[in-house]
Amino acid sequence: MAARISESEAKSSPTGRLVSIAQVRAGAETEFGLRLNEINADLLAVEGFVSLESIPPQPQQPEWINVIQFESEGLLEKWITSELHAKCMEKFQPLVEGRLILLRGNAGRSIAVPDSVTEVIVTHLVPGQEAAYRAWAGRIQKTFVRFPGFQGVNSRRQQEGQAWTTLIRFDTVEHLDFWLNSPERQALLEETKPFIADVHLHRVEPSFPGWVGVDAAGQPPPRWKTTLLVLLSLYPIANIDLFVIFPLLPRLPWGLSYFLPYCVGVILISYVAMPFFVRLFGPWLYAGRSTNRRKDLTGVAVIAALLAVEVVAVYAIFHGGFR
Repeated sequence: MAARISESEAKSSPTGRLVSIAQVRAGAETEFGLRLNEINADLLAVEGFVSLESIPPQPQQPEWINVIQFESEGLLEKWITSELHAKCMEKFQPLVEGRLILLRGNAGRSIAVPDSVTEVIVTHLVPGQEAAYRAWAGRIQKTFVRFPGFQGVNSRRQQEGQAWTTLIRFDTVEHLDFWLNSPERQALLEETKPFIADVHLHRVEPSFPGWVGVDAAGQPPPRWKTTLLVLLSLYPIANIDLFVIFPLLPRLPWGLSYFLPYCVGVILISYVAMPFFVRLFGPWLYAGRSTNRRKDLTGVAVIAALLAVEVVAVYAIFHGGFR
């Protein structure tokens, strides 16, 4: 499962945060997504609501994960004890295998979605038109689930109140562009002229697309962290290419005998090594740029130790050991 929630994170949450985890019944996925978008539209009118981050199932995450944020724990508690929340549970429970799991705490920071691209949309409103925008946002968010590759949306009001930031995530650039250029979106955009002053769009992709994803805020991990994981993956595979695969191809033309091992190496890095290390170091990789220095250094030390083990193992296996 993609979400990891620690006790220390839960205690340090600056806002009220609720994480729901749901294993949706087979055949009910579309209805669940539609119900979720309806709830998101209703939440836009609730006091203190900040954002709802919805992450559909991924290849290595069979559950729906939703992160709901309020301005404070008190306002979140008020919503949880409200009639609206009770109606939400009544809508979702028949669509879920077992019970809908609800967790409190700062979990969004630990959620990462592999192989994704995020469109950041900053919307500046005409003064006094927030209610009209909220109603329109509820309508457009109901359309997302019908588009292929949709992975989540996070919409929140900026502090000054006249601007909203929306993060929309799809699995590929092609699927994101398909939604951006769709007739449904274009028709809904025509309705915004009376209440939207201007809109700015910005696309966020990982530094190593296909190897690492983005976090719940739509941001890729720091490039230096990803580089260390690439090095950790590359070194042993490069030596396997050089000392195992290449000697098996002595009769092939010179260029082809080098090309084939490189193909094998890239496949192993992309589909075996990097997915393994991204999962293993996920909490450190996606800890964000504001994490404490000690945690960063601890991760670097662990990776350095693993690299040392790899060097020793390669020398012992391929160079006759320490004699």
